[in-house]
Amino acid sequence: MSFRTRLLRNFPATYIVAILSASLLAIGSAWLEYAFIQNETLPYREAKAPTLAFFYPYQLAVFLPLLALLAFYPFINQALTKTRSFSSLKRPITLGIGSFLLSVIFEDGFWFLFRAIAPTATDPLAHQWIRTSDYTVGLLGYAQISGLIIPLWYIALFPIILAAIISLLISPPSN
Repeated sequence: MSFRTRLLRNFPATYIVAILSASLLAIGSAWLEYAFIQNETLPYREAKAPTLAFFYPYQLAVFLPLLALLAFYPFINQALTKTRSFSSLKRPITLGIGSFLLSVIFEDGFWFLFRAIAPTATDPLAHQWIRTSDYTVGLLGYAQISGLIIPLWYIALFPIILAAIISLLISPPSN
């Protein structure tokens, strides 16, 4: 059996669908948030402080639960439809954690990307990437990489996401 075949066997189609759907929802919610959730014609993030860490009420009530539902879909499906041991649920839990964290980074990062490349007409910070005064850098700080400000929480979560995905690719599914 070839290496590619083993990798694909270890990473079922439902896992790929979960990662892609959570990522696409994150990008879509970032666009909706930037373009339509406004406070007196300003993007909400620029007009109000976050409620919890760098999250806003509408993210906590709508976007994050939907992202979690999509990211953990393989786990939910397997836990509810198949009688399996906890050890067989480790892979879908790992996938859920990795894809949820990735989608949270996508939601936040794409919001700033939309502000930088496709700003609304009323945004006074149009065409600006993440600034040192933005709330997303207030949690852990930031690093300046190639002239771009990158929140340290993006960098801190990246190894967790990468480890989750690599572990799913190289470890065989349990029976």
